[in-house]
Amino acid sequence: MPQPDPTTPLGPCENECINDQVGCLRAAKDNFLEDVATAQTLAIFPPLAIAAVLYLNLVYQDDIDACNKSFFGCMRNC
Repeated sequence: MPQPDPTTPLGPCENECINDQVGCLRAAKDNFLEDVATAQTLAIFPPLAIAAVLYLNLVYQDDIDACNKSFFGCMRNC
């Protein structure tokens, strides 16, 4: 993917894409941390806790991927 010229200022459309990306990534992180905190209640049964955290990591990565896909789609439309 070609990189934008760093000397070219970003317009309102690109800035909106960036702001949406930051919000999306923050929401993904907040959801992940909240889910991990909930999964800590499973600590009394370690195999289940480990499985839960592994699953939550996959969900978090999927959320990040969705944020990135949305960001690049937004930028292409600017």
